[in-house]
Amino acid sequence: MAIYSLLFGHTDWPDDRPVRRPLHVPPLDDTARVTLRLPAGLKRRVEASARLEGITAETWVTGALARSVDPRLEAL
Repeated sequence: MAIYSLLFGHTDWPDDRPVRRPLHVPPLDDTARVTLRLPAGLKRRVEASARLEGITAETWVTGALARSVDPRLEAL
């Protein structure tokens, strides 16, 4: 844990990236195709983020969407 000095004190900052909550991935036979237009800069950042995690951009986007939806809607 790193300690950073601030104007009115200090704060601890974790050295590691936060662990993402587990991802519920639906079975492959229950998929749908989506076409999504993104700004070029955002697309590059998504691809770079996926590379950092060692996964495809498609898997990264699926995970980001799955973490973002309200869990109460899981049954839909």
